[in-house]
Amino acid sequence: MSSISRRDFLKLGGAAMLSAAFSPAMRALVDSAAPSVFSRGSKRLAKVALTYDDCHLVTVLQKLEKILDANPDVRITLFPVGEALLSNETKDPGIWKRFAQRGHDIGYHSFNHDNLELFKTEEVIRDYDRWLDALRQVLGAEPLVRFARPPFGNVSPQFLNLCRERGLVCTMWSWGWGGTDVADVVTYNVPKTKNGDIILLHTRTFDMEVTSAGLPWLAAQDIQAVSLRQLYYDFRKEQSESKGCDAATGSSLTRTCID
Repeated sequence: MSSISRRDFLKLGGAAMLSAAFSPAMRALVDSAAPSVFSRGSKRLAKVALTYDDCHLVTVLQKLEKILDANPDVRITLFPVGEALLSNETKDPGIWKRFAQRGHDIGYHSFNHDNLELFKTEEVIRDYDRWLDALRQVLGAEPLVRFARPPFGNVSPQFLNLCRERGLVCTMWSWGWGGTDVADVVTYNVPKTKNGDIILLHTRTFDMEVTSAGLPWLAAQDIQAVSLRQLYYDFRKEQSESKGCDAATGSSLTRTCID
């Protein structure tokens, strides 16, 4: 393992990283590198990722489904807590399958939205495994989970240990479409969206209204709303193919090495 350079590790990103789906061999490579946080994609590609945390209200998820039905080329990423996975499945059986089957990503966000910064590493891992069992139950299949976002945005050493142990990408955000007034958000926040942004949203009626207004703005700018999977793939591919990139100068996935 020591014979593999940092540059070689980055060259294993992109297609190799995703097709391997964090196989044991890939996990070993990930473990050999410093834990990293992914908070934005390529600044050179007109793509962003809309991400929705918590996912408690089934009525709001149903509104989100309708928005996505009207925008079939849009892909999103959901970060539901485990209790929301189970409770919403009882209220609308098959809702999570529908999101997954349409190509939307589902990532880990804890089981009860606890502050995992207060947990020991082994407790965080148990929380993830409990969440994953809930996801298996609602999907009726073995899920492929790639992304994890800590509650409250608290990136602790314990959370990074979980990501390293379970082959997850710790994911934050670079911009948000939140606020208290839809008109203000649409007027001021949405137009400040830039290429590569990971956009933070929640599953509230407010966020659905902002999404409905924000998607036409993205389309008018020729910016695609893609899954985190796609944003991450493009970013790693850009890093690994960039000429003159000195991969040894940093380990953070947020560093675009051709800047």
